[in-house]
Amino acid sequence: MRPIPYFLFFIFWFLFSWFTPTTAYWRDSGEFVLSATYLDIAHPAGFPLYSQLANIFTHIPFGAIPWRVNLFSTFLASLSLALAYVLCNKIILKSFNAPIRLANICSLIPVLTLSFSSAFLRQAYQAEVYMLNLVTLEILLIVFLHWLYTKDKRFLHITAFLAGLFLGNHISIVLAYLLILPILLIYFRSIVPFLVRAILLFTLGASVYLYIPLRAQTTPPLNTGQVINFERFYNLITNQRDWKVRSTEAQGNIPTAIESNFFIFNENILQRISKDFKTLTKEIPLQEMILAFLGMCLLLYSSSVTGYTILAVGISNWIFFAGWHPDPWLVLILSIGICLASLIVALCMKLQYFAVKSKLPIALAFASLIFIILGSYRPSFAKELLAFKTDQSVREEGKSMLKNVASNAYFLTEPSLFLLHYMTDIEGYRDDIKIIYLLDLYYPELFNRKTFTDQNGNSFSPELLPLPHTPNLQNVSGFINFALKSSSVELEPVTLLSHQLKDILQLTKDGTLLIKAGQNINVDKDFFETSLKNLENLILAFYKAPRIIALDIASRIELRAMLLADLYYQIGMPLRSVQILKLLCNQPNKELCFAPVENNLNAYGELLYYKSNEINIGN
Repeated sequence: MRPIPYFLFFIFWFLFSWFTPTTAYWRDSGEFVLSATYLDIAHPAGFPLYSQLANIFTHIPFGAIPWRVNLFSTFLASLSLALAYVLCNKIILKSFNAPIRLANICSLIPVLTLSFSSAFLRQAYQAEVYMLNLVTLEILLIVFLHWLYTKDKRFLHITAFLAGLFLGNHISIVLAYLLILPILLIYFRSIVPFLVRAILLFTLGASVYLYIPLRAQTTPPLNTGQVINFERFYNLITNQRDWKVRSTEAQGNIPTAIESNFFIFNENILQRISKDFKTLTKEIPLQEMILAFLGMCLLLYSSSVTGYTILAVGISNWIFFAGWHPDPWLVLILSIGICLASLIVALCMKLQYFAVKSKLPIALAFASLIFIILGSYRPSFAKELLAFKTDQSVREEGKSMLKNVASNAYFLTEPSLFLLHYMTDIEGYRDDIKIIYLLDLYYPELFNRKTFTDQNGNSFSPELLPLPHTPNLQNVSGFINFALKSSSVELEPVTLLSHQLKDILQLTKDGTLLIKAGQNINVDKDFFETSLKNLENLILAFYKAPRIIALDIASRIELRAMLLADLYYQIGMPLRSVQILKLLCNQPNKELCFAPVENNLNAYGELLYYKSNEINIGN
């Protein structure tokens, strides 16, 4: 087995690195490029392990910064495939007593299952924590299972240290620990002599989180949560900060768009399982999932502890990310691949029992590899690899938002914070613009409280108040009054601000939203055309990109369209709202007419209908 994992690693890394993108991807990719570059603090729970490891790659002496960070992702992807092979090989040899040659062949099954997954491929080419989450769990499982198989206390100590250290990447791993806990209770008597030492090693590993308060003192660009005391530290690593914001907004009757939620969390468990299962079948063919279920049963029968461990990490991964897009489910996909390999090994072993000297078991193992390749291979696979390297839609979206902003302006944002910070701080595009995160003004008690100073010596600091039931709009007002003394203030459409500032917004011909205090609303006739043009450019990028990328572009289109439609609704022009959302729903096969878009379109249409009836009644 020994040379095979190394061969897999180098072959896949050569392939992946050849197509490494030179720019950030959608979602949180821009944020993680920033956190890697500046050893910054990302959104809860901070992800200190990712920031420190990815930062190593930023010191490569060639290539653009985004390319270097993305290269770290390709490194992790290649390493994860090699580790998947090692993990599966260990399980097959110990659980089924399979011949080495048979184990070596069947251990390629989870490698194929992962590598043909769209979610895996997306994570291989973007700055994100999910690939590192997969790698850390693979390493932990290899060490933990080795302790289970050998009872070597050294590996128990290593497991304890790694369990604490790997908490520093993604907090979802805690759920896997909880589900594996029953196994430790079974062997509790043998663990007791080493328990204190194991707890100390776990604590030592978890001390990676001390990076957050120490780094916060140096005020990096994002500095999420401004961790300057224990309360802020606790709020960040437990995500209490965001829960507090959601709860205050729910209590405060905040004016919102007709429907502003893009995800639905109120289904019952059966509906959620059904939806997520349909999503998963787009990553793994249905026939493979059915076979994997049989393999799971055989693995549990052959080695209950090993089978339970693999089942626990897979189920915990799904439970934590239930209702999300499939990208975080890499651990679940790995578990399915191992269960599928278990079925093939069990069948081959049974065949070998009846035909001792026959080569049929090996032939069946190779046939299973061909079956998986034929069932999972996409004709667009090569095109998808090239698309990641050449796609510039993220960069173009960032440029379209900033290119017409006035020089040295303040730009208020919420949904596009990471994209815009990436453009100014990493790409160096329009770095004269000062990006202001609205939540820093809404909730300075929980977010990053900054003191702003202009060239005339004027300064402004957001006021700290007991956590309000609504965002602190007095801070927004105070900041705008401060900023307008020396510069201009612009913003992207944001539901709450569109409502509050609707009377002083200037919708310019360049497609920007400019704040003009003391003046009534002004809507330039070209604003609508410019906004539609920017939206149409995104739609064009959606149709040009392969589906593996297009789905993320679609999410961005939905967000931009919903916020723009809400802006027109707030300023009393719902007809424009209808036109914007119809642009999405009139696309072929209604690919962009998502449920929130269609619901809002119907609501705006009903609003127009009632308004027209009121006019008729009045006449």
